[in-house]
Amino acid sequence: MMARSNVVVRSIKKDEFHRMIGEKDLWPALSNVLSWYICVMVKRDNVLVARNAYSVVREFLLEIHELITVHKRDINIYDYIQEYTNLARSTIIKILSDLKKGQYIVVEKGKLVSLNTLPERY
Repeated sequence: MMARSNVVVRSIKKDEFHRMIGEKDLWPALSNVLSWYICVMVKRDNVLVARNAYSVVREFLLEIHELITVHKRDINIYDYIQEYTNLARSTIIKILSDLKKGQYIVVEKGKLVSLNTLPERY
């Protein structure tokens, strides 16, 4: 995990954790959080394993678009894609440049402004 804002982390013993979760009936909420993390990890594995560079960039653009739309996040797409992949910055820049030329995406100052339907293949 990576924190993107100030975070306070505290550890407690497993028995204490189980007691607190049980007393406050938080098992359903904990299950939802864990399910979300599992879905994120599965998606990342599907995106990153045995895929070509364009497919990876495409999936991350769709993810960034969702983060911007749903969570109102301000994300530099170049940095975000490079942070979570092993792709060279030049590869990312080339693919994004081609997508801009094809008018599939609009990027201003590294931020995704709009996203049209992306082609399946590069």
